[in-house]
Amino acid sequence: MLLAAAVGTSLWAFFAEASPAYRPWPVLGLWLVSIALFLLGVLCLDDERRKLDRLSIPRWEWAAIGVLTLIALLVRVIALGHVPHNFSGDEGAMGLQARAVLEGRLRDPFTSGWLSHPTLWFYVQAASLRICSTGSSDCSAGSTRGCCAGPPWLLHASWSASPPGA
Repeated sequence: MLLAAAVGTSLWAFFAEASPAYRPWPVLGLWLVSIALFLLGVLCLDDERRKLDRLSIPRWEWAAIGVLTLIALLVRVIALGHVPHNFSGDEGAMGLQARAVLEGRLRDPFTSGWLSHPTLWFYVQAASLRICSTGSSDCSAGSTRGCCAGPPWLLHASWSASPPGA
């Protein structure tokens, strides 16, 4: 039943995408719901056999993941008020595309954009910029925090009442 709902939701998103009124957020939401329904449906196919129980991860691996995530967070949030030395045209152009998403000018997450880059990536960057906007480092550090550092970037957003350098 869940798999059928996933297919139905994805078809609904497909037909809704044809109307500019439903792009981008309603279509993107339907797409995410379709993926979630599909994953839940696949888990329900397990039929009490619990194939996924074999995928237990040792505690030391969880600790390693946590330490690496913390290191990634620290590398990305230290000195956010300064423009990184490796900030180049690519980061600037992608940052402008993410800004276009926030301003409503880029409305289709399922096409290609700047230099044939998939536009869904700009939506991920735009979400990070909306939550963790910090000024001059928005396009580089702000974008990568949400994608490379993982969930801890949310903690940084709640820790900083004002942007660094303000």
